[in-house]
Amino acid sequence: MRKLFAALAALLMLLSGAVSLAEPLALSDDLAGTYCWPEGSSEDTAVFLYRYCFPQVQGDGSTEENINAFYQYQLSDECEFRVAMAGNAVQHPELDAYMDIRYSVTVNDDRYFGVLLRRETVADGERLVIYSSQVFGRASDKPGDVLTLAYILGVLAEDSDDSWLQNRQTNWASECVRELVWEQAQRKASTDPKYAALTREDLNNDFYPEEDFYYDGELDALVFFLQPYMSGDEASDELLVFPLTVEEILDEL
Repeated sequence: MRKLFAALAALLMLLSGAVSLAEPLALSDDLAGTYCWPEGSSEDTAVFLYRYCFPQVQGDGSTEENINAFYQYQLSDECEFRVAMAGNAVQHPELDAYMDIRYSVTVNDDRYFGVLLRRETVADGERLVIYSSQVFGRASDKPGDVLTLAYILGVLAEDSDDSWLQNRQTNWASECVRELVWEQAQRKASTDPKYAALTREDLNNDFYPEEDFYYDGELDALVFFLQPYMSGDEASDELLVFPLTVEEILDEL
């Protein structure tokens, strides 16, 4: 079984290589600004501020259009729903209350365009930093779509509409990654107290391998991450990271 998936992964790499190499995507002006809640308030009078900075890329191809549309929709959706919920939950409007979103590009080559988003929320004297990420395909069946873990590993076709198969392959890949991450966490625990605070229950309850990863172009690996608060230090901004190559994961499937 392992040999089969290794062969499939190699075939996917060959097919991707057959596509003419593309230049990295050029970044355009950021989708950035400040939204004040309630609507119509100013930064001085707002109960809650939403400061955002999302990437946008140059070009009018389907890849570029899909990436730009993804973040434009996210901005619209968050201003309409998430910000209103956060604003309504503020109990002490005399204190600073805001959400601040910033990004970094983790990979930008002919295969992937990857983004890591950092979201800092402050309200009622409390602060929380949460990370999320997206890996957009360039040499895929649907350029500019966010790729799933199972697809990147080559264990599920991008156009598969079999929900049973999707769930099976997704769960299979996720459990494999969870085991590999736990092994890394145990090794790191001996030298780094941030990892020593982790338990297997933490990984079962608060780690979602299908979502909690980004692609690191320099490492040429998937980097799975745990949120900063899982280190036991609520003031920390630092992710707990576990890099794994596609080959390492496939070798365990």
